[in-house]
Amino acid sequence: MIMKRVIAMLLLVVAGMFASSCTGLFGWKNYEGSEQFRDDVAVFADFAVQKQFITLYYLKATSDGFTRNFLKGTVSSEEYDVFFGAVAQMAPYIKDYESAFKNLEKSGILTSVNTKGILSSGAKFLSWVTGSGERSRERLLKVASNIPASDRTELYNKLRPDWKAKTSGESDFWKKMEKGDFDYQAAQMFNDFQQDNEEFGNTSVERGLTIQKIFVAEGAKGVEAGTELMVDALQTTTSGGLDAGDVGELTLDIYNSGSQADPAQMAQEITAAVNSLGPDDPTAKAMGPGYASKMASVMKEVVEVARTNTENASGTNRSFVFVEDDDSQSQADIVIAQNTQSTSSSMASIYVTLGNIVDQGQKLIYTILNKGKWLITAIDPDGNKSTREVDVPAGDVIIVTLTTTPPAKEGEEEEQPADYTDWNKITAQYEFLKSYPPFSGACTFVGYSDNMFYMAVTIRARNSDAEKYREKITDFGFNDHSSSGNIVYWGPKYGNYYAHVSFAASGTSGYTDIMFKNLL
Repeated sequence: MIMKRVIAMLLLVVAGMFASSCTGLFGWKNYEGSEQFRDDVAVFADFAVQKQFITLYYLKATSDGFTRNFLKGTVSSEEYDVFFGAVAQMAPYIKDYESAFKNLEKSGILTSVNTKGILSSGAKFLSWVTGSGERSRERLLKVASNIPASDRTELYNKLRPDWKAKTSGESDFWKKMEKGDFDYQAAQMFNDFQQDNEEFGNTSVERGLTIQKIFVAEGAKGVEAGTELMVDALQTTTSGGLDAGDVGELTLDIYNSGSQADPAQMAQEITAAVNSLGPDDPTAKAMGPGYASKMASVMKEVVEVARTNTENASGTNRSFVFVEDDDSQSQADIVIAQNTQSTSSSMASIYVTLGNIVDQGQKLIYTILNKGKWLITAIDPDGNKSTREVDVPAGDVIIVTLTTTPPAKEGEEEEQPADYTDWNKITAQYEFLKSYPPFSGACTFVGYSDNMFYMAVTIRARNSDAEKYREKITDFGFNDHSSSGNIVYWGPKYGNYYAHVSFAASGTSGYTDIMFKNLL
């Protein structure tokens, strides 16, 4: 049965301009609008949280809780256990993850020829999860085979109860260990054995197999494997105990810390750890050419992404991309951003954002993308899909308005009911506005000013809604008196005042500020 995760909120948005429906996968007319698609996304969301936690926790453990430079800290046995425990939690669901990845990739959502893809990126990390267990088993058996039988008996007797319950006795335990039945617990067992048995501890240390060296080398390989797929998971919950709150807390800790991600320094630490394990160690054998420099560069990027925010975006090669969906009926709730440039400086080819924020009454989705061209795709609950290539600048904050509204069918006129909710809230406080033509659509209050000659209220609205209002007020006696780039409309006299409406670009991309001014 497909593993199902409870998603508190999956609201993702995209910079898209045309809407369409997808057909064909598994014979479904509309895979993106099916329950199967929602299940696949839920499974992917779980993968996202687990992977991101493992990545960020590695950085925390190797920096003494973000108090030292990365890879300069001392890893404790407790941190070692938490890290490899998180890896073990993913293991039972590998087939579920792989199935979801395949379904999503077959759906046609991923269209960029340069995108490595969810399947290949996710599979690389899952391959590390599997390989890490195998390497831990080989390492454990190598040490255990070189200590007296009495010490091996002690190791079995001190096994954690839930592990021991899976065996019928000591002999059965070691047989199952050799077969790989305990691969995903082997790393934690190795840690326990070092603490529980002096002979095992001394033998492993003599062979250079300290938890510090194993953690640095094996963990670096996992961080590298997971970085092709970068994920911002803001509001997801999982049945595995971890949720996006854990990820968010670690991200905030990195941002607030003074820990430095020096690639040369980190590469040196990784090389030293691998060399200490010895050429016959399975992790050392698995390292490819130039592994240390590549892993260090990956870690530096992870840290930089975690530290990018609206205040320091101008000093980075990345931009905050905020998106809103103005479809009032069914807003997009899934987004995938694909890097279309094979020469991009970003090591990640796919970013996925799960979750939303509310700013001044507007629902927004945000993600952090490197400078370059990105294909961003959004899908709403009905399977309507919207895609557009976006040229993301460096060091900026971008707001993009889109719609996933499907095209009206031939012969049908689509008419949206007027919504005066926001306008009515503002006019309830500033009653002179009730004399003006009512504003339809989402809007927010910006400011109020007055003196003995006038009183004025400014609101902010989407460019499209502002343009509609500009056309509307001419039917209410307002005349265009714009000049020198200033858009101003003079209206009739309301009581003792003459009505004026002006339109100006706001400080927020995609929005217009509208001022209503009563002049004596």
